Amino acid sequence: QHYAPRASVVLVDRCPDDPPADSAFIGLEAPRHGERLALVRVHANARDYAHALFEFMREADARGLERIFAQRVAGAGVELA
Repeated sequence: QHYAPRASVVLVDRCPDDPPADSAFIGLEAPRHGERLALVRVHANARDYAHALFEFMREADARGLERIFAQRVAGAGVELA
């Protein structure tokens, strides 16, 4: 069975400037206002990002967060997964 997070997952090009406090962000570029988020993970490359994504969603759920902002990644290969 596939994992489905309880938190809403929102695909973004960049993290919103005024994210809700009960939100998380994962991506390749640090959010401008990361201190406003409950959980932030920034990865050096798309492979690491893809590898960490589901663990990150589980952590956000364990913390009771309502929304996960996941940065879109352009490219081919693992970036399309």
